[in-house]
Formats: sequence, structure tokens, C-alpha cells
Amino acid sequence: MRHLLATLGLILLAGCGARTDLDVAPGRDAGPFDAGPRPDGGAAPDAGDVDGGPPPPECVPEAPVVLARRRVELLFVIDRSSSMTSRPDGEPASDPIDSRWIALREALRGALIGRDDDFGVGAIFYPDTAIFGGSIELACSVREEIDLPVAFGNGEALIAEFEARSPPQGATPTAVALEQADRLFSSLDDREVARFVVLATDGGPNCNPTPEPAPPACVCVSTEPLVCDPAENPAAGYYCLDDARSVRAVQRIANDDVPVFVIGITDEEDRPELRATLDSLAVAGGRPQTSGPTRYYDVRNAEQLAQAMSVVTDSISRCTFYLPVGWQIAEVEELTIDGNPVPRDRTRTDGWDLTDPERGELTLYGSACDAGATATLRALPVCR
Repeated sequence: MRHLLATLGLILLAGCGARTDLDVAPGRDAGPFDAGPRPDGGAAPDAGDVDGGPPPPECVPEAPVVLARRRVELLFVIDRSSSMTSRPDGEPASDPIDSRWIALREALRGALIGRDDDFGVGAIFYPDTAIFGGSIELACSVREEIDLPVAFGNGEALIAEFEARSPPQGATPTAVALEQADRLFSSLDDREVARFVVLATDGGPNCNPTPEPAPPACVCVSTEPLVCDPAENPAAGYYCLDDARSVRAVQRIANDDVPVFVIGITDEEDRPELRATLDSLAVAGGRPQTSGPTRYYDVRNAEQLAQAMSVVTDSISRCTFYLPVGWQIAEVEELTIDGNPVPRDRTRTDGWDLTDPERGELTLYGSACDAGATATLRALPVCR
């Protein structure tokens, strides 16, 4: 397969101790999130033993194992609230082309177009402002169906979704959109597919009529604090920061073995509570940044946004490797690329790190990622 990277030899020496209406290609049974066949007609990579036999139930001393890339499926959860009409630095956009919305579209264009056989792509946009009206309930609405069903070859289709929609408007029902994704993932148990979510948002979630804490004690996301006073506004709860519910939704997705990356397009230096919420979402999603001042991918301009999106998609499609299903590793003691030792980098900048022991996932970063694209990797794990 064109983008299946060079065969990865993994010699294992064991130590002791050790929106749910997604399209499905006919005849496939991997669940409703199955992206179907690749656009070139080839079969998706098999996560089992490469010789066609069943995967081993546990690590076997001195048994050579070839690392196989799992089929990757990626769901974007995209904020299109009214604040997305601002510039990435938070200032009003005099021209729509300078807005966060357009910057996000172009970042996705650069990260996805031309890579249709790297991963399947789908999307949820929130809120559903196709039915936007004068009430806060409508401003907080989210469709029950996924906006773009996951499929290979969907890069252009995702860009078309941006172009077909009206300018961003409405509130920020992040938790509701994430709950839609959670309902999808909780019904799936196909571990032969590596699934990820990328949440792209520009501010604090709201839209909870019963937030924690209740108004007026809650953090108000509005610059007009009286809107969070129930004595002044019967719908005050909708304007409170909906951080607890949003974090719980991300945790549930991550508990389904679906890591969540968080990209924050915000310049809220005077609102540390909003930045803290994005940090909490990133940590709960299991793929936080391990270096820098924030755990989420903090972007302040279009260039940073494009770079962050490329880093995320590259780490998912090019630089992440898996042991066959059934292997359980507690640690990896060393890794070589074409016989050359590669250092472990827990800051995930330049080297390798064990990103998900339960799934047997190891990820390369920086120059190691580039070197691993056309090389043989060997690791010495410690089995459970």
C-alpha cells in the first residue's frame, strides 16, 4: 500500500513481571465508524499477525513480531460559534478571510489534502446554526447525526463542509458535541482500528441549563456578567462555563480507547479559567502536550494553527506504531531505527515515547519520526 511505511521488525525479548448514522461499506463489520476501503481500492492494513495467523495472546520470549499500522480513523469536533468570526489573536476581523473559521479551514486543507489514504476523516460541527433562531436553546443546538461520515478520501469533502456553511454563529455547546461522539464510540469494540478525536475550539464551553456550580456562583463566559444572574436572566445557566460536563465527556471518549487532542484557538490572557478548562480537556483526552506552558495546543495565529494541525495529524498517521492486538507491554527499554539507538523523550519533542501501553502504542517525534518513515524499528519491551 502506497503509504504503508517500510516493514517494521520488532524483536521482543520478554522479561518477567510483567451523530451515529455513519456510512459502512457493504460486507464490512468493523462497526459504524469503519472508514471503508482505501481510495486506491486496496485493503486496509491488518492489525493481526502479518502471516495471517491469530495475534499472540501474550508476549513470547525471543519471538520476532512485525509491527503493523492499524487503520486510522479521525473525527474532528469543530467549534463554529460566533466568536470564530474573530481573528486568531482575538481581535475583530475586518475581513472574513482573516477569521479563526477560515484559518481553521486552511489549516485542515494543508494537513489533509493529498493524504487521503493516510486516514479516514469525519466531522461534527457545533452548534447546528442551520436552525439558529432567537432563543438560547436554538443557539446551543447540536445535530443528532454526524455532519460528515468518516471515510477515506474525505479531505476535500471536509473543506467543502466549511465552504457550504453560513458564517459561524451561536453559542459553544462543546459538551453536547462531545457526547454525540461518545455515543458513537461507546458502541464500538473493534481494537483493530486506531481512532482519534481532534477538538478544535476557540473558547470556554457553555450551553448547560444546569451548570456546576449553579448561577450566579458559576464562572460566566460572557463579558456581561449580569446574563449569568438568574435574577436578571431566566436562562442564566446557559451562559455559565460548562467545564465539568465537557471534561466528563472527553474522559468517556478516552475510556473507549479513543484519544482526544485539543487545539485551542484563543488569546484569553485575561481569562485564565478558560485556559484552565482547555488544559483539563487536553489532559482528560490522554494526548496533552508535555512541553510548553499549556497542555492543549495553544495557537494565536494562522501559522501556529496550521503547524499544530500538522503535528497532530502527522503523529497519528506517520509516526505511531502498534504491536499486534493481544500484546500487553509494561515498558519499552530501548528502541533502534536501522540499528541506531533512539533516545526516549518524555517531552515528546525529538525521540520516542510509549503513548499507550494498553494498546501497545509507541510514537516517534521530531527527527525520529522522519527517520522511521523508511526504516526498520526494533524494540526491547518488558511484558506484563
